[in-house]
Amino acid sequence: MLSLARHPSLAGPALLIALLASSGTGNAQATNPECFVELPVFDPLGVKVPFQIIEARAHEDDGPNLLASPREDGPRIGESDRLYFPRTWIGSGLVYVTLKAVHQEKLKEALGLTRLGRPLTLKASLVISSCQQRTSLRVGEKDTNFDVMGSMIEGRIGGCQVDGDWWIRAMPMFGGHNERSVYEGFIHPTDGSFSLTAHMRGERHILIVGKGRHPLTAIGVDVTAGGGKTDVGVLDLSAKCPK
Repeated sequence: MLSLARHPSLAGPALLIALLASSGTGNAQATNPECFVELPVFDPLGVKVPFQIIEARAHEDDGPNLLASPREDGPRIGESDRLYFPRTWIGSGLVYVTLKAVHQEKLKEALGLTRLGRPLTLKASLVISSCQQRTSLRVGEKDTNFDVMGSMIEGRIGGCQVDGDWWIRAMPMFGGHNERSVYEGFIHPTDGSFSLTAHMRGERHILIVGKGRHPLTAIGVDVTAGGGKTDVGVLDLSAKCPK
């Protein structure tokens, strides 16, 4: 939903919905608005999977689907994961979007969700802040199936003297916009070994190593939830050692 209560310059949701549903030609005949947001969806290993935008609403749980009767100056779908919107949306609050998997049964089987009786969908709340945006989403999770909270990433820094303010952080490669999703670990100055243990989701993460205010390297790591351990081996930073 476009949440407009915090924007007194707008007359309220009724005015916005009236604007988006104003008269015009159908989707097939109208030119797409100049602004858009891309919503690519990725599986736990970082592979893009096809999803189709099916709803865009000005209220999270109710109100009309603004894509049901597309108008000339309202939102519409371009490519399957791209939502076009009028420039008047910028800075006006939240938009609530629903996407549905294109290949339902195949994706459910790949993600171990074959018992899911309903269609596989994702919901996203978006802050429209610019004319061209991208917000990635993640579906599914890589899991050990054990009831253990923490997951671990471990390895060792090689090729540099590990002294001073070295640091290591991990975050999801895709999605994670509305949840705590940045984690930090500790690098031992004696041998450069490191470990990062946290309640990370079973998905592909970006692992960043740095010193002081400078990041030195970043790699992709597949994290397994439920107590899974990922050993990234030796990260050779001999060509990037800070002075």
